[in-house]
Amino acid sequence: MTKNKTFKVDVSPDMGMYSILPQQKYNPAYALAEFIDNAIHAHQFSNKRQDLLTITLDFYTSDYKKDVSVRNSIVISDDGPGMGESELKTAFKPASKPKISGLSEFGIGMKAASVWFSNTWTLITKSSNDSEFIANFNLSELLSANHSSITVSEESPEISGTGTIIKLINTRRTIDDQNINKITETLRDLYQKFTYYEEGKSNYVKTDIQIRKNGEAIGDANFKKDKTLEILNAPIYKSTKGVYFGIGEYKTWKVNLDFEFQKQRITGFIQLHKKGSYLANPGIILFRNGRVILGTRTNPYIPTKLFKTKNKYQAQRVYGEICIDGLPVTYTKDDIDFDENLFVESLLNNFDIQNLIEQAGKFRASTSDKDTVFVDSEEDIKKYFEELEQKRKAEAEAANKRKAQENNDKNDKDRLNGKHHNENWDTLLPDDLTKTKNQKLNSLLLEATSLKIKEHPYSSVFLLRSIIEIGLFEFLKQKGKLQSVINYDFEKRVAKAEDPESVQKIKKPGLDHMLTWIESSPSIFDDDEKNCMSSKKKITHDLKAMNGVVHQFDLIGSNKVIEYRDNAYTVIKHIINDLSKKDN
Repeated sequence: MTKNKTFKVDVSPDMGMYSILPQQKYNPAYALAEFIDNAIHAHQFSNKRQDLLTITLDFYTSDYKKDVSVRNSIVISDDGPGMGESELKTAFKPASKPKISGLSEFGIGMKAASVWFSNTWTLITKSSNDSEFIANFNLSELLSANHSSITVSEESPEISGTGTIIKLINTRRTIDDQNINKITETLRDLYQKFTYYEEGKSNYVKTDIQIRKNGEAIGDANFKKDKTLEILNAPIYKSTKGVYFGIGEYKTWKVNLDFEFQKQRITGFIQLHKKGSYLANPGIILFRNGRVILGTRTNPYIPTKLFKTKNKYQAQRVYGEICIDGLPVTYTKDDIDFDENLFVESLLNNFDIQNLIEQAGKFRASTSDKDTVFVDSEEDIKKYFEELEQKRKAEAEAANKRKAQENNDKNDKDRLNGKHHNENWDTLLPDDLTKTKNQKLNSLLLEATSLKIKEHPYSSVFLLRSIIEIGLFEFLKQKGKLQSVINYDFEKRVAKAEDPESVQKIKKPGLDHMLTWIESSPSIFDDDEKNCMSSKKKITHDLKAMNGVVHQFDLIGSNKVIEYRDNAYTVIKHIINDLSKKDN
C-alpha cells in the first residue's frame, strides 16, 4: 500500500499573535463570514466554476446527543473548488494575501476567525487535481511546544467531488437558538446579492447558504428575498402653521448615485419607502465586492450627519444601496476605514439627496389626500394664508356685529326684568358662596368677592378663568373622571402635533379639553345637568375671548366681563356646592 502523503505548512510569523486573536471584537456572524468570503472568492476565480455554490453551516449545541464529540462546535462546508498543496500553504500563512483581491484580501480572515471561535479546529479540503488533505490546528499544543508549523496529511476521502470543510471544535462562543437566529439574520443581509440571485441581473456568484442546528435544517426561508418595499411616489410635502401642503407634481423619490470619493467611483441609490419601519429598515447599505459591510436589519447604518436623527421618520423611511468597492475596510470587514463625515458631505453635495432627506422628515403616510392642501408652488402657500386671513377677518367682523346686536338685545331685556347682576353686586362673585376645603380655590374665591369688575376688568378676566379651570380640575378629580380627561387631552395633542413622538402626558389637562370632554358626559352635573350644560356651552364660547385677554392682552370692557361671569356662574356655583358636599 502506498504511504499517505504528508507535508508541513508554516502558520507563523509570530505565534504570540494567535494568543490575542480570541480577544478581538468580532461579531459572530462577521467571523463566520470570513469562511463564506473565502468559499465564494475561491469559487468566483476558479477555472472550473459551477453554476451554483452551496455553503452549509452546521451548529451543534452543548446538549447534542447523537455525537458528543461535536458538542458546542460549528462546521462550515462548501462544494467549491477546494485547495491543493500550494493553496493550503498560502491559506495557513498569516498575512499571505491571495493573488487576486476580492472578498478574500487580507490573508488573515480564516486564521483569525477560527482562533476567535476555538483553539482547536480542523480543515479538510479536496480539489480536482489532488487527493483529500486534512490539517489539524491546536493552538495550545503549538504554543506549548513552541512550534510554528503543522502537518498536513493525505486522508481517505470525506468529500465527494471537490470542496472544503472547516470544523471549529468546542468553541468558546455560546451556541444556542438566540445566537443562531441572530447569525442567520445577519448572514442573510450580508450575502443578499449572492443569495437573492436574479438571472441576467447579477454579476455575483449564485450561492445557496444553508443553516442547520444539530443536523436539522432551520429557517430555509430565511435566505429568500423579502417583498420589495414600495418606493414613495408623492409631491413635496410641507407643514406650515398646522396646514399640511402637497407642493408640485408627484415624483418617485429615488436618487441614483455615481460620483467619485477618495479617487474611487461610488455608485448606487438612495430612496424613500412609502411605509416606514424601524425594525425592517437597515438604513444605508454599504456593499463592497458584493458583500454588505455596513447596514443590516440587526445593526442599521444610520449616519447622523445624513439622517439628522436616529429615531425619527428619516430612520424609518430612508433606504439606500451604495457600492464602495475601492474604499478600504477594517481587517474584520465590519466597518469602512474612512472619514464618515466627509463621505456624507459628498452625498449631501447632491441637491436631490438634500431634498429627499427633508421629504423623509415631512411626509406622513397617515395624512390622507383630503387632509392635504395641494398647491403648485411655495408662492401659492403664501397666497393661501393671505386668502384665509381675509376670510377670517370678514367672518370675525360679521360675528362681532351679530354679537353686538345680541348683547344690546340681551341687556335691554335684562334691564326690563331687573336681572342684570351689575345692578345687584359689583364684584366678580358674591360673598355668599359656600367655601370648600381646597385652599387654592378658596383663596381665589375670596379674592373674587372683593374684586370690582368696573375698576379691574383685566384682573377680573384672569381671576374668572383661573376659578373655572381650577374648579373644573378639582371637580373632575373628585368625581373620579380626571384620568379619563388626561387621556383625552393626550390624544387630542398627539393628533395635532407635527411630531407625535414628542408629546408627553401631563397631569393637568387644558381647560378647553376639560370642557370638550364634559360635552360627552353631561350626567356629571347630576340633577342640574340641563342648566350646567347650558352654562358650560357659554363658557366654551367665551373661552377664546378670555384667552385673548389672558395671553394676548386683548382689550376688554367691564360689561363684557360681567357677561362672561354671568355665563359661567351656574357651573361655578354647582362645582363649589359639589366640592363642599364631598368635603363634608
